Amino acid sequence: MTDRTAASDHDPTEPVTEPVTETWVFGGLRVGGGGRRIWCWIDPMVEDPHDRELWFKAGRGAAPSVGSEYQVLVTRHGDRTSLHAQPPRYLRQHSDAALRAELEARHRAADTRLRLAAMEASDKRSSALDAAMAPLLAVAATLPPTDRDASPCSSCASFAGRAHDA
Repeated sequence: MTDRTAASDHDPTEPVTEPVTETWVFGGLRVGGGGRRIWCWIDPMVEDPHDRELWFKAGRGAAPSVGSEYQVLVTRHGDRTSLHAQPPRYLRQHSDAALRAELEARHRAADTRLRLAAMEASDKRSSALDAAMAPLLAVAATLPPTDRDASPCSSCASFAGRAHDA
């Protein structure tokens, strides 16, 4: 377990109104509600492993290194913890190899789920029928509206009302 560093003498059980600097472990990506990209941070001061993960909206740009310790600026409001938007400062790789391996596995699983969902959404936007019709629609777009109607042309008029022989 790592030590929490603070800008002042801070009791982690008391509510804080001012931001303090703490040492957290970056846990990688998770899949949030609606398939959103979420960054997971591990608060090493929380004893219960089920409550250690804190999820925050994923930042823009490069993600921190999974399983590494960072100095982060946080504010605690009772049971709620706010992570401030400043870039975290890298400190070192976390010493617990088992935790690093678990976090990396969960990160890769979430990344795979997010990539699969993106590929599926892309496939839903395109279809073989749309691709086959694209050249026909391009030609039809160049024709005047009177040439695009469904009435038979003069060369096809002889077929009107007759069934085609098989």
